[in-house]
Amino acid sequence: MYQNLNTTVRLIYFFTVLVGLSLVGCSGNNIKEPLRKLSRDEILELKENQRWSLDNAAFETTDHGKATASELDRFKRGEWAADYYVDESHNIRSVVIRPATYEDNILAILIKNIGYHPSDKVPLVSINCDSLEFIIDDLYRLETEEIKNLLDTTPPDTLDFFDFRRLIIASIEKDCGLPTLEEHGERSVKVFWAFIQHNEKEQMAYYYRYIEGLVQSGDLHPERLVLVTDRLLVFNDYKQVYGSQIVNGELHPIENPDSVDYRRLEIGLEPLSEYLERFDLE
Repeated sequence: MYQNLNTTVRLIYFFTVLVGLSLVGCSGNNIKEPLRKLSRDEILELKENQRWSLDNAAFETTDHGKATASELDRFKRGEWAADYYVDESHNIRSVVIRPATYEDNILAILIKNIGYHPSDKVPLVSINCDSLEFIIDDLYRLETEEIKNLLDTTPPDTLDFFDFRRLIIASIEKDCGLPTLEEHGERSVKVFWAFIQHNEKEQMAYYYRYIEGLVQSGDLHPERLVLVTDRLLVFNDYKQVYGSQIVNGELHPIENPDSVDYRRLEIGLEPLSEYLERFDLE
């Protein structure tokens, strides 16, 4: 009798453990691994190193629903953008698509610019870094023929004005590093910004994160980043954000124009209407 009782108890215990393990297994499958949102710099790093893959990612919307074919089509056309979430192994597991913001447009421009460097296909010159703050104004004002005279060799016939500007920018970066307030003085930072601002879109994209860093460190006023941001967007056929760009005598279209004065106020700029008065625009 006791033997039968012990056998029964063992069987009950065995099935209890078995059921418990199966429940743990089921619940474990339902627990989602914690995911982390990628930063812009991380996205660019993955793209630069060609480690970008969405093969194992689920496409969702901000309400956690599965993205429809129409929403995915808008994402593919660039009308919508996405936030990307990775697991602990840095594999992209979730793509949350949503309407694009200007930050997404900036990211798209930076991605498009991957692989570019200002020194590509131009000769470089030597820069006296100890005197950079005192000579950078002269470098900025150099005419094309004067820049040619600085070169050890005859420049290719294909170089134009912007190429020579790029030549100076790349030479400063090579010999002195990117100018900072502490290392090179206020004038160096401001004029180097002017080199970037009044150049081609590839240079603006390449140095965009550098300008952001200067603003974040307090080396440069936020208005300088505003101007580069708007100009970079306009040059890449996007709407501007702060209303700083006048093109062919007209204000270039603005993203969310009803809130532009709030964005301008955040960085200490006057209302757009007052800014436009300088250009006799309303």
